[in-house]
Amino acid sequence: MPKGQSKGRKNPNEDEARDVQQSLAESLTRSQARLTRNQHRQLPSPQEPDIDTEPAFSTEFHARLNKIKELFMTELDNLQEEFSRAVVDLRADLAELAEDQKDLNNKYKDLERKIDELQTREKLHAFQINKQERLSRKNNIRMVGVKLTEHEDCSAIATKIISEVGLQDCKLERAHRDGKRIPGRDQHLLVKLTFHQDKVAVMKKARQALADKDYYIIDDLTAEDLQEKRKWRTQVQALFDAGTRLRFIAGRWRERDGKPYVFGG
Repeated sequence: MPKGQSKGRKNPNEDEARDVQQSLAESLTRSQARLTRNQHRQLPSPQEPDIDTEPAFSTEFHARLNKIKELFMTELDNLQEEFSRAVVDLRADLAELAEDQKDLNNKYKDLERKIDELQTREKLHAFQINKQERLSRKNNIRMVGVKLTEHEDCSAIATKIISEVGLQDCKLERAHRDGKRIPGRDQHLLVKLTFHQDKVAVMKKARQALADKDYYIIDDLTAEDLQEKRKWRTQVQALFDAGTRLRFIAGRWRERDGKPYVFGG
């Protein structure tokens, strides 16, 4: 210890050194604290969004969204264009079908007209054919129920029966068996007279003259005339029972004055 210094007092230089050390320590502590705070500010917290990168992400998202929207609108426009073309094509097809249908209708009507004409001609031809066949049978008579014998002379048999009717000088062109051969039934004896007036006379007298015979005489009708005669058989019989007598002449049932009788229904 230096001379002249009291034993209980401190050295002023030591106190000053301690103050300097304490001040340096506090300064270092504050510097570290500031450095730590600066590091925390520079490194964002995981829980908090980065405000600096958010605008860039939003821009990219909207750009992609707009791109998708543009692609969708382009595809929609393409679909609308295809649909419009399809509608146009469909309308064209419908118009073509309408024209084809119109042509078919015209052809159908033309065919109907031709069919009607053909049917009319057919009826006319059938009428003319039946009329010609009727004329060819004009002088014919049929003897029904005459027994068929072996090696018979049809002309002689016909002449004999006509004489029984009351015509002695009637001339025959020919006589022969006609019709299908049915067991138990004799074929008709078809006779063609030379003169029509002889046929008319035979037909007028035959019913009464041969009333007690097993055979009788009928007119030689065409198939169509025979069908027409049989068609009204019941009505004709009813009229006969009521006192109205009809005669079948030229394919029609007729009254005494020759007019065709009109059957009801």
